[in-house]
Amino acid sequence: GGITPPEVDSLDEIIKTFNETYFAGWAATEADKRVKLISLARSVFSDARFSAQVATTPDAQNRRIAILKLIEEKVGESRRAEMELYKLYATSAEFKTALNQGVMRVMQEPAKYGIDAPEPPA
Repeated sequence: GGITPPEVDSLDEIIKTFNETYFAGWAATEADKRVKLISLARSVFSDARFSAQVATTPDAQNRRIAILKLIEEKVGESRRAEMELYKLYATSAEFKTALNQGVMRVMQEPAKYGIDAPEPPA
């Protein structure tokens, strides 16, 4: 029998790929990047507009547009504390796309990252 390799955390894999491609200009540590992606996802989930504009919208394209708008707003709200992140997000389309994708990946498996996602309305 062979030895099964440990499962690689998908967020760690995302960060590794993004670091190699897009996050080279972001001087944060790996741990800080992970915390920021999780924090942004948590912030989007906790926004009242998430339930109103995302969770109840049946159209996938409109849900994606609403999520991207919320992520952009959350990055903007954190610009004072995260100026480097904000500048990269505002000036690099590649970085913005990569960060958006990372946050959305976390949002696909919120419990895995310790996030209490809102229950869909009845």
